Amino acid sequence: MTHLRVDLVQAQTQWVNRLRGLLDRLCPELPKILGEITSATTLAVLQAYPSRQALAQAQPEALA
Repeated sequence: MTHLRVDLVQAQTQWVNRLRGLLDRLCPELPKILGEITSATTLAVLQAYPSRQALAQAQPEALA
């Protein structure tokens, strides 16, 4: 059971690092604005605005 947990934690870390790397290249200011990239708020913003262009075109009221 412990080995499974270690494997899951390692996989999670790899995915978070991959997400950080992608965000750093595509929209480096986003993690600074939204904070923790694995938070529900950040994930909701990424789902609603999947590209830098979509986020730039969002109405400010929609992001409040």
